[in-house]
Amino acid sequence: MPTINDFKDRDGVFVGTFMCLGKQYTTKSYMLWYDVRKRCTKGGSVQKREPTYTDCTMSGNFSNYQYFAEWCTRQVGYNLGYHLDKDILFKNNKVYSEESCVFVPRQLNNFLTSRNKCRGQFPQGVSFHKNSGLYSSSISISNVSTHIGLYRTPLDAHKAYITAKECEARRWAKRLSNKEFTVDERVIDALLKWRFELDENYFNIAKERILGEPNVNTI
Repeated sequence: MPTINDFKDRDGVFVGTFMCLGKQYTTKSYMLWYDVRKRCTKGGSVQKREPTYTDCTMSGNFSNYQYFAEWCTRQVGYNLGYHLDKDILFKNNKVYSEESCVFVPRQLNNFLTSRNKCRGQFPQGVSFHKNSGLYSSSISISNVSTHIGLYRTPLDAHKAYITAKECEARRWAKRLSNKEFTVDERVIDALLKWRFELDENYFNIAKERILGEPNVNTI
């Protein structure tokens, strides 16, 4: 379905979809709104395919397409082809809302996005280096893999990865401050404070395998 730029009808209402010469068209904001709704559909196809969207919801205002479209057209980066980000301002946020969402460059969005489902048997940024018998740590910068070093354990390699990610986040903040990309100023502040978390899920599973029992919190 072709997507076109946003516009309002003669009554001042944002148009979502319409037919023209037998072909259906969708406006940019409606397509984004529709995609967000799918991400927030409990048990839907998106959440099954991308577990990171589990428990995601939309604010009451965002649930209204007219409000969402108006909000989008007033945001920095929307008309520059940026991606909608829900958790750069509020870490681990699950609510798409006017307070939490901003538009960021695709490259920055890709850098911040977790790739847990693609990591394989080791935590993010870690792989086994067969020749040395050690664990290799690497980071992807602008879609180019950069080797960080070799480490004795997956934990050490993962910590090196986290350090490198945080350094790269600070470099992104500098790039944005230098106006390489135009963004909401709150994005720069968030990147300066950004902390990447240890892949606890991987290490909890590893601990269970070693101990032979589930890792259960006790009171």
